[in-house]
Amino acid sequence: MKLIGQIIVSILLVAFVFFMFWLVFIIPFVGFNYETGRGEHTGYITAVEKHGIFFKTGTAYLKTDTQSSQEDTYCVIDPEIYAQLQDSGSKKQHINAYFYSVVSAGITKCDGEGQIIYKVVLID
Repeated sequence: MKLIGQIIVSILLVAFVFFMFWLVFIIPFVGFNYETGRGEHTGYITAVEKHGIFFKTGTAYLKTDTQSSQEDTYCVIDPEIYAQLQDSGSKKQHINAYFYSVVSAGITKCDGEGQIIYKVVLID
């Protein structure tokens, strides 16, 4: 009976070590991509930039109105969306940006923060 207890304790210890490794090393790196929300922002792109030393991701700056002082930032992962946002920004086009949020994007995407734009629609 004592041997069974030792085996159970050993299994629990290995599971705990595995979980801690996953929590400390894997999640911050690749993220925990459980979707927590979706939304839409209508406005104008004021700037789009790429940043990151090893993992280049894009950031888009969006204002509801061109005269507004409030500017929201969004992450852009898809290169096609990035190019579309650059084009919309240079032409000062009115757009709808559709985005989603995740628990943690990880350092490989968006430095682990912010909403991620997945679709852009031009407004006539």
